[in-house]
Amino acid sequence: MTHIHTHTLSEDGDESSAAEPLCKLFPQTSSALVGSAGLRGPAAVEEQLPSRTLSTTPALFTALKFTDKHEWVRVESGVGTVGISNYAQEALGDVVYCGLPEVGQRLEQLEEFGALESVKAASELYSPLAGEVTEINTELTENPGLVNKACYAEGWLIKMTIEKPEELEGLMDQAAYDKFLKSLEE
Repeated sequence: MTHIHTHTLSEDGDESSAAEPLCKLFPQTSSALVGSAGLRGPAAVEEQLPSRTLSTTPALFTALKFTDKHEWVRVESGVGTVGISNYAQEALGDVVYCGLPEVGQRLEQLEEFGALESVKAASELYSPLAGEVTEINTELTENPGLVNKACYAEGWLIKMTIEKPEELEGLMDQAAYDKFLKSLEE
């Protein structure tokens, strides 16, 4: 959780002016943070702040690595989360079916592991890294459109162990992937 500690005293010694930046950052909690006596202290702030990670989209993308087949992987604590890029989901159109592997299936890098079907096309899925499938996104069974709505978040496909971390070096970061996409347009 991000902790924000702001203590600013105005010339007359009033500490309530310190609440304004917090109110702008977290308008949904501003009334709970500021009472008649002003800010109630850091503990009150920490209790009231939303318990979510504050990040911008570009910061999220810097952690992603891409294949030339438009899959992405984000590695956290030795587990890779895999999905398809925004470019891929736009090219597919509305996804109506996700064929995903079984948990426990071992994959080699660039091995086909499933398929996505849309109203206008079907596309095979390829593993960006070698490893074992530890989880599949079961939400996609009932709601395959999550791939279109949130391909980098709720629309992820599988989670897997990372057998060979050095394989990450061969994948593209966001800047290289953007350049790769531009080359496809030419």
